[in-house]
Amino acid sequence: MNELPEASAKETSDAVLISKAQTKLKEIVEECVRLERPMVELVSKCDSVISDLLDGLKNADTREKTKGAMQDYVRELYARFTALYSALRKMSVILKAQGSVKRLKKDGLPVEGIPLSKDPLSYNMEAAAQIDFTRYHRFVREELYRIVELEPRPDYGERNINLRLIAELNVRYETQTAMIKNLAEQGEDLVWIDPHANCSARCEPWQGKLYSISGKTGKTAEGIPYRPLRDATDVRVTTKSGRTYLNGCVTGFGCRHKLTPYRPGNKPVMIPADVVERQRAAEEKQRALERSIRFQKEKAIALRGFDPEGAKAARVKAKKLTHIYRRFSAARGLPTVPTRTRVLPGEDIYARNAAKK
Repeated sequence: MNELPEASAKETSDAVLISKAQTKLKEIVEECVRLERPMVELVSKCDSVISDLLDGLKNADTREKTKGAMQDYVRELYARFTALYSALRKMSVILKAQGSVKRLKKDGLPVEGIPLSKDPLSYNMEAAAQIDFTRYHRFVREELYRIVELEPRPDYGERNINLRLIAELNVRYETQTAMIKNLAEQGEDLVWIDPHANCSARCEPWQGKLYSISGKTGKTAEGIPYRPLRDATDVRVTTKSGRTYLNGCVTGFGCRHKLTPYRPGNKPVMIPADVVERQRAAEEKQRALERSIRFQKEKAIALRGFDPEGAKAARVKAKKLTHIYRRFSAARGLPTVPTRTRVLPGEDIYARNAAKK
């Protein structure tokens, strides 16, 4: 019987540790920028988080890529949050000025009494507010999207994948390699690459077929052809920059395929190509929902001190999208991953405080 190697706690924890560190770093930078804390405080707190993360990571490849990537991540976060809060503060001034003009008109007082200045916020405030609010709103939205999508990314060639994904890939690679080794040690040679519906386009040509771990070519007594497993696993991909990677089936980037020993009379049921395509599209939709949820949560937190109504609306939208995400995933048999919708800590606290007012 083929017992698949179970990923150990130390392996699976790397991606979780990276996710938690990202969240913590984002919280620190956001708070320091919003409260205008000294840079030395920001650097000290962030260095402490990165140091703890490096101490906790178990995979050497993941640890090697983490330090520089996290430091670059902090610098980029600082630039983004600085730009965001600068725009939000300007927007706050504009909205207050707009409110002052409206109150003057409501009370029947002359607006002409407002002193003239070269600063557009000091004269013709109603028109300036309307124009600048649209511009700043667009800028804030763009900055929020950048912050939501921002990930620590080491120099990983043209793929430029983020650290959490690197950790997940390392775990899967170790698990898949151990699976092949265990089968060989148990005396198994002929194996099926089991098909699954959400197969990647890279692996689709290889799944559902019979292979030899030892590298043989031939046919079974039932006439089923088999070929060396390395034909499927040792596929090299060269990027435009000239970097070459092994990225085949089973041991390739993020592959989830399992191997089942060949037994006469047993053959995996092939999944129609249109079903595979639909399931692949469903996973892409799931990733898009996760991004949308993160965006609304980030927006709610960023706007809390400047636009309470906008923050409340974003929280409501995030909850609605989360319900949609869970229903969508359940209907298509896709697992939900909480870390993919996680953002700054404390959102629930803000929501509760808002509810009490």
